[in-house]
Amino acid sequence: MARRLFLFDLMDTVVEDPFFRTVPRALGLPLDRILAYKDPKAWLRFEAGEIDERGWHHEFFRPDVSDPPFTREDFARAMQSDYRFLPGMEDLLRELAAAGIPLAIASNYPPWIDLVRRRLDLDRFFRRFFVSCELRVRKPDPRFFERILEATALPPAEATFVDDREPNVAAAAALGIESIRFEGAEALRRRLGL
Repeated sequence: MARRLFLFDLMDTVVEDPFFRTVPRALGLPLDRILAYKDPKAWLRFEAGEIDERGWHHEFFRPDVSDPPFTREDFARAMQSDYRFLPGMEDLLRELAAAGIPLAIASNYPPWIDLVRRRLDLDRFFRRFFVSCELRVRKPDPRFFERILEATALPPAEATFVDDREPNVAAAAALGIESIRFEGAEALRRRLGL
């Protein structure tokens, strides 16, 4: 592991995404019903820093929704209520950090990243946080990775990127960044030779 920087996606790579598990349970609705009420672009705009939380609240529901069975506040509360590490990831990150390997987050996420950082004490592992809401662009757009490389002054060959989504992995690899598709902590541990 001679790389100078390991970049980790956050949701469904380090942390279990509450959208798929916690939100349906908290709202008492199946995911497809929740999606039927939400505007599909609002979250993406929130993650890209195009709108703030107030704008996200304003754009949350589809324009044709008149009487939704949950509020925006209910949804936000559910999303923020149960952040947890994926199995094995906390131990793996602890091991990498203890070995002195520089770790950073490279994630699509809104300003709620600060809440996740506090709840899971992510700063004990990660030195930097590169988040779409601050970079003003979302993965897999190549500009996402270009901005990280510029901020770190690293050539692509000195970074490794880990993400659960193939389009994001492919976009980083196209720029010359070593890229690993996340398939669980144990598979990643084997890939890294730990």
